[in-house]
Amino acid sequence: MNEKKILTVAVKETGDQAAAKVIWIQYPLLEQIATSFAGYVGMESIDASGKPLLVTAIRKALAEFRQREDDEDAARAAFVNALLEYSCDVFAQDIVVETPQGEIEWSQFAGGLMAFLAQLPHAIPTVTRKECLIAPMLARTFMMTKIIPSSVLDQRSLSELFNGAEMLA
Repeated sequence: MNEKKILTVAVKETGDQAAAKVIWIQYPLLEQIATSFAGYVGMESIDASGKPLLVTAIRKALAEFRQREDDEDAARAAFVNALLEYSCDVFAQDIVVETPQGEIEWSQFAGGLMAFLAQLPHAIPTVTRKECLIAPMLARTFMMTKIIPSSVLDQRSLSELFNGAEMLA
């Protein structure tokens, strides 16, 4: 399953398909960011309550967008910030695949979960949560570089996307 299909499954599980469809049409960059997030965490990653992290993050991002939809800039920033709030959760995953050669563990710094699992197409991952040992700001910054297109990773573009530094806090 590709990133876009995984995002579609996650959005369906939120029950917010109509809102997501409207947002994706109006703001294709947000769909691109959500798709990148989906590829990075997959459906296997879990939140603190054991539910799919992707569904939890997308649900929150859509809700945050809707709360501010009367202000385009604030709504877009809220959507992206909601996803980035789960950056430490990405590093709280202990995902291991058993192979004939032994266990292979997903290293979040090496690449996204989807890419990791694609290398082991028939393997079934074992997923548990652990304490995030990465500083929250480092995790957030790392995830920004992974989900926000590089064309937007300059000071001016980020400022426009996040509507000022106050949204980054």
